[in-house]
Amino acid sequence: MPRETAAHERRVALTPADVAELRSRNVEVRVQQGAGWYADFTNRAYAAAGATLVAQREQVFADPAATVDCIIANDPELIVCAAGHRGNQAPILLDQHALDALTAGAVIVDPTAKAGGNCIATVPNTTVVLPNGITIAHRSNYPAERPHAASRAYGAATTAQILGLIPLSPGR
Repeated sequence: MPRETAAHERRVALTPADVAELRSRNVEVRVQQGAGWYADFTNRAYAAAGATLVAQREQVFADPAATVDCIIANDPELIVCAAGHRGNQAPILLDQHALDALTAGAVIVDPTAKAGGNCIATVPNTTVVLPNGITIAHRSNYPAERPHAASRAYGAATTAQILGLIPLSPGR
């Protein structure tokens, strides 16, 4: 997990408790040192939860073989890649070896195409079907294409966050 991916974001994708949950299921978690600083999560807490701390954000995504191992173990039908940092090149998470490990009919959605894409076969604003039957899709600005559905999803996430800030009153 890298440090903030948008300027002044100050949040992290995983808390130390989330890392502990993932580790309890044998999921390897890499955390960039200092990632939780603004959210009051220390490197020590992440290490205690079982994360591997790395110095550079590139090291978070440095093991394409781990992606292939995950694909082989789980045989996914849908992969959504969204790793990136505004203003920087998106890291390649799905190389040719990973694409070869997928079974026909699998779909990859890669919203990072404008930053180079997380998949080597991603083409901006295009749906590509590879010879082995794998589909890679990218659209810039999904919300503009489906504003009603996008607004419902965004509203549900926002409402859940707001409700999480409100203490429950007795009897509720």
